[in-house]
Amino acid sequence: ENWPVDDAHNIGVACGPSNLIVIDVDVQCSLSKALTLLPADLPDTLIVKTGRGKWHFYLERAGDYDWYSHRIPGTDIDIKTTGGLIVGPGSVYAGGTYEIYLDDKIAPVTPELAEWATARPPRTRQASTRRRGRPTKWAAWKQRQGIISWLEKAPYGERNWWLYRAARMAGEMIIAGTWDESDAE
Repeated sequence: ENWPVDDAHNIGVACGPSNLIVIDVDVQCSLSKALTLLPADLPDTLIVKTGRGKWHFYLERAGDYDWYSHRIPGTDIDIKTTGGLIVGPGSVYAGGTYEIYLDDKIAPVTPELAEWATARPPRTRQASTRRRGRPTKWAAWKQRQGIISWLEKAPYGERNWWLYRAARMAGEMIIAGTWDESDAE
């Protein structure tokens, strides 16, 4: 009710606590082009055009999925939900205003979009261990080779995300005691 009406204040939306999933198409394009980048039909829902001519599709979380914010590998699409923040409509950022393009009720996410939005990259398998719980050098080497092989498939423009995931996998192996720090190097 007392929100300031000027260009010095913007709106931030915490997607997780708001029970939202926002598909952030990070490409300057027409709405019809943005819709072709999605793997399934989008229900009628709130659509916001960003200050730079990109798109936010607001959906209500539904179903028993493992919701988390991330970038879809190999695309320019971010999923904003648990842990994700977005700039809300009415905000001015990067020289442009975030404007409501389609003022529709926020629709529940469809099962097809939910499956796509929650897919995770392949995880490494646990190494075989000896009596003391440490992996054999051979098993640790095979795990590293699996991660390296996975990283070699990283498309141009997405390598930072893929390297981040690989570092997380290596960290998880160290925490689990499967690897020591020299295995991760």
